[in-house]
Amino acid sequence: MVNPTILSIPAGTPPIYYHGVNFWVEMACIIAFYVAGIFLLVKKKDELETHRKIKVGYALFMWFFALTRIFFIIAIWFPSETWANGMAHGSPTFRGSYDFFVIFGYIFAAIGMTSIIYVVEKYLITRLHRVFTIIGCIMICIYGLTIVAMTQTAAALSILPHPWLEIAEYLGQQFALLLSDILSPVLIAVIVILYLYLAVKGTATLRRNAILIIVAIALMGVGSAIDGESLVIKAATWFPLEAGYTVGSLLDIYYALTPAIMIVGLLIFVKVTY
Repeated sequence: MVNPTILSIPAGTPPIYYHGVNFWVEMACIIAFYVAGIFLLVKKKDELETHRKIKVGYALFMWFFALTRIFFIIAIWFPSETWANGMAHGSPTFRGSYDFFVIFGYIFAAIGMTSIIYVVEKYLITRLHRVFTIIGCIMICIYGLTIVAMTQTAAALSILPHPWLEIAEYLGQQFALLLSDILSPVLIAVIVILYLYLAVKGTATLRRNAILIIVAIALMGVGSAIDGESLVIKAATWFPLEAGYTVGSLLDIYYALTPAIMIVGLLIFVKVTY
């Protein structure tokens, strides 16, 4: 039997998640990322063309990252809607839109991070011949294939006989889980490594900027880690139930930490890169 909890909203996720104060802080974070991206496109006086192109890559990262957060919210708000998986023809094995939108969120996150990697390799560390950019593009394609695998598995109800349907579904779900656990951290690690290289090899100014960018990315990474499924569930056990499911409660404030930390990282990132 296929585990029914795979790629569905984890049991124990409280209803206050993305619905209380934390939702509005999340919305402020999303708006901040979009505004920051627009701000970076404003050309400074006597700005070098190379620097302007680098900022375009950073702006794309911010816009795609904001889009990732939007898809995560949609996944939580509409976990069982069928309009996201019409190709499944009512298949009971394709569990609503939660998994569909979460994987789409990961795709946009990968695109955003690859945008940073691309401009670093093209304009700052040219000797790498865009090796890591290619790796990022491959990961984006793999995420896309995961979406195809998930939808086609659902549509295969009328094609695959038992037990091949169950085997295909299980492999598709395990593949998606593996991607979410490994690929995004790999891209974050690549970005950190590239900027560590700049910090070691660059001029004093480039070294300072590279270190601050690493700090900014680390803050965004910490925010993402706090927002991980396991911590989201554990947090609901750290606070009393009678106080943990109300707007403005400690649990609600905890969930607001993720977007708040990300905003701090964003401010540092924009200050350094503009």
